[in-house]
Amino acid sequence: MAIFKGIIFYMSFTRIELNKVSLEEIEEKIQSLSYFFVFSGRELLAYKDQTFINKDDFLSILGETKKSEENKNDKIERDCPQKKQLKKINDSLVISCFLEGEYSYASLFLKEILENYLNKYEKEYSLFPLTKFFAEEDQKNVFLLSRARSLSAWLSEYKFCPGCGGLLLEDKVFSALFCPDCKKQLFPRLEPCVIVLVRKKDKILLARHKGRLTDRFVCISGFIEAGESAEEAVFREVKEETGISVKNIRFMGSQSWPFPDQLMLAFEADWESGEIKIQEDELLEAAWFSKDQPPSKLSPGSVAYKLINGLF
Repeated sequence: MAIFKGIIFYMSFTRIELNKVSLEEIEEKIQSLSYFFVFSGRELLAYKDQTFINKDDFLSILGETKKSEENKNDKIERDCPQKKQLKKINDSLVISCFLEGEYSYASLFLKEILENYLNKYEKEYSLFPLTKFFAEEDQKNVFLLSRARSLSAWLSEYKFCPGCGGLLLEDKVFSALFCPDCKKQLFPRLEPCVIVLVRKKDKILLARHKGRLTDRFVCISGFIEAGESAEEAVFREVKEETGISVKNIRFMGSQSWPFPDQLMLAFEADWESGEIKIQEDELLEAAWFSKDQPPSKLSPGSVAYKLINGLF
């Protein structure tokens, strides 16, 4: 739901099941759209100059993908899901495919880009990290990319009703899924996270995490837990991971982080007390660094980059 100047607009999406519609029907559905996205993991397929692919090439990719999907002969019945039905879904090349007419885009999310397609057109296309577009595109396009990527991941996970096991359908009014059996509505998942740049005079606190970005020093971050305010989550995360207490917690800005569904709430805070003692199951190391000489080169589109470089 979006609100502009007191008028409420309800947004809804339309899923495209490639094994149930013809390419001509898909072309008719997307005829009036302006943006076409093909995702694979954390990457976006685009032209070599980083412009988005056009409608004709989107349809070409759909055609190649459709052939692959039709060979699987996927058919999901309306009764309670069986393991073999879930296996067909999980084995599918297509994670999700849908369009949003109100935002004028179509999105295709693939487990991997078809090798025969990329090899055929390798001079024209390339896969780019999505964060590269976050840094270089205008805010409207960043919003569309974030929305499309988040909804793609959400739709891939929610096929059946968690209440009764019925097959979920898209809601006709809201950006939601609907169970016709038990009437349950499911809205897209959104997970709020905090990320904080802690300052101590002219130093900043950065850490290397276990399991992700192990070669980079980044800001302390974590999910907001049930019942917490964002500020309470900041204090807890810093204390848990580094043993340090902070004060003067201040909100700097926010950013969608659709990997798959985070909303990053960015903060700064000042050191109050304590010496660094890392939470060893979370961090490899943590230390104070000069704010002018951070130890790692971060992606310009990331939240940590914005915090460290004062871009909020």
